[in-house]
Amino acid sequence: MARPTNTKPYRTYDTQLVLRESGSAITSDGYVGNVVDFGGDALDGNVGVGAAEMRADLVVDVAAIDIADNDELYEIILVGSDSATIAGTEEEIARFHVGAKEVLIGTDVDSTTGRYVVPFYNHRNGTHYRYCKLNVQVSGTSPSIDIAAFIAKRAG
Repeated sequence: MARPTNTKPYRTYDTQLVLRESGSAITSDGYVGNVVDFGGDALDGNVGVGAAEMRADLVVDVAAIDIADNDELYEIILVGSDSATIAGTEEEIARFHVGAKEVLIGTDVDSTTGRYVVPFYNHRNGTHYRYCKLNVQVSGTSPSIDIAAFIAKRAG
């Protein structure tokens, strides 16, 4: 039996893994929402909500997206850091784009509202990034997007 196209697969997540709740439009570049702490490890005695090493999915629910001028592009970036204020070393650990088909590479379809899932690993070049936060970069004539996002255990 095929799944209806308007349903979102259920994903279990902890409230401490919520990056952003929807309800307000993002119209300019910058960090949005909450910092998520993946936790330390037993060696440094600093145990947070999870293990410092995290193989998971970034789950983004796009509630609204403006592509009316056919030039809007939205880069949704999960940034890892060694600082709870995201002011220390930063590293991109996941990224994806949504927007008008005219500015997206490799597609001839406009992005729509719905769920987008991007697998990630918070380890880069020998470093585990304990903290993460979303950064959204917008471009175009009248960019406006509303998203909710959270970290979920990788399915399968």
